Amino acid sequence: MLEIQTEKEFMKNELAEEVRMFFPETEQAKVSVQHTAFCENEHTMHRVLVQAEGKHAQCTLQGAAEDQPPMIQKRLDKRAAKLATYRCLETLCGHGQPWGSLTGVRPVSMLRQLKREHNETQFTDVLGVKPEKAALSEEIIRVQDDMMAKADKNSVCVYVGIPFCVTRCSYCSFPAVVAKKGQREAYVSALVKEISATGRLLKDEQKQVCAVYLGGGTPTALTDEQLFTVMQAIQDAFGTGYEYTLEAGRPDTITEEKLSLARKFGVNRLCINPQTMQDRTLQRIGRRHTAAEIVDCYTLARKFGFSHINADIIAGLPGESPADFADTLLQIKALAPSSLTCHTLSIKRGSKLIEEQYLHENAADVAAMVDLARQTAYEMGMQPYYLYRQKHMAGNLENVGYAKPGDACLYNVAMMDEMMDVLALGVGAVSKRIVGSQILRRPNPRDIALYIQRIEEICEQKSAFFHG
Repeated sequence: MLEIQTEKEFMKNELAEEVRMFFPETEQAKVSVQHTAFCENEHTMHRVLVQAEGKHAQCTLQGAAEDQPPMIQKRLDKRAAKLATYRCLETLCGHGQPWGSLTGVRPVSMLRQLKREHNETQFTDVLGVKPEKAALSEEIIRVQDDMMAKADKNSVCVYVGIPFCVTRCSYCSFPAVVAKKGQREAYVSALVKEISATGRLLKDEQKQVCAVYLGGGTPTALTDEQLFTVMQAIQDAFGTGYEYTLEAGRPDTITEEKLSLARKFGVNRLCINPQTMQDRTLQRIGRRHTAAEIVDCYTLARKFGFSHINADIIAGLPGESPADFADTLLQIKALAPSSLTCHTLSIKRGSKLIEEQYLHENAADVAAMVDLARQTAYEMGMQPYYLYRQKHMAGNLENVGYAKPGDACLYNVAMMDEMMDVLALGVGAVSKRIVGSQILRRPNPRDIALYIQRIEEICEQKSAFFHG
């Protein structure tokens, strides 16, 4: 049972996330956090008392100065209260966390912010981020800065989402459903309307598309005709000549016909995502294909001239040992993808793993898997170029994208580290605008029927959002 006491309502979830890093199963552990804010020497002070398993710890830290702008005050106060809670938990449990007190999705963005404030040493010295994670973040910043220096400042990225899959993987929480024929047709029709409206919007704004990401779900779960319709609409709306990624993540949906379509419409980056090369794990997590079929798909993709292929893998899948993961990496290495994304398993609300009350594997084992993936990526001549975190990740670790020089995905950087406007189309997609230091967001409905029903209104709202 978790109890949070604070006068600042916006702090409750933040402090709860700190606790969950140390006590993931808060229903099984009795933990209470008492947070008090008071003024002293023209600053807000944050006193936190944490009680857990019959022990207690207390910490008081200085927050924002009273004369600072409200937005900065809120940010600094939140940071101080979280850190005080983290220090208490660190004392009670006898260990820290890889990313210190950070619970957010984008630690690299946090380091960027600290650099702008000339306080980058806080990343390790104050926030408790481990030196190896800080070094990883610094390397990613260097790679991203090189990429963005070459990007046109008038450019935007476009995401087009297909929410259908042939089966639902046990770890998945995306707004994806098993494909249904009638629903697919209606969805494609609505999506084409949004693509066309977005093309007109970009023309009016005199914006150039630098990257298109056709993701999901599994776009290749569409029929040949439906995929043709979507790709034709993309070409009509945005032209050609940009980075063009197709998620063909499921080998059981990849055919010669679909690869031929991808080549015809200019796709130059293909994602064929094994997740694991262990057949028993593939069956366990609900994927209806084998590791041998993944190998066949890589061979077929290269037959069609695709040289830039990304592979996704997941560390910490149910029942997998470090030895299993090492074998997967050996097989991936033999496939020679040009980029590799190593995800750490996150048990998310809406996934089958939640329904099955699955608990993470040993955190130390998962950390060893993540380290081995990094080592393997370096051996393959890759460098890390983007990183993000999710809630309820094994070992409180991270997801990292690696790529060979020149093969990093611009869309991933723009989306995950919010360095460029992104127009996101389709069910559940979230568009982003960068306005000064603010990130403005506009989500589409997560329900497919509602998206189809409201498509005209969605197009109008997106236009107003980007014109505003």
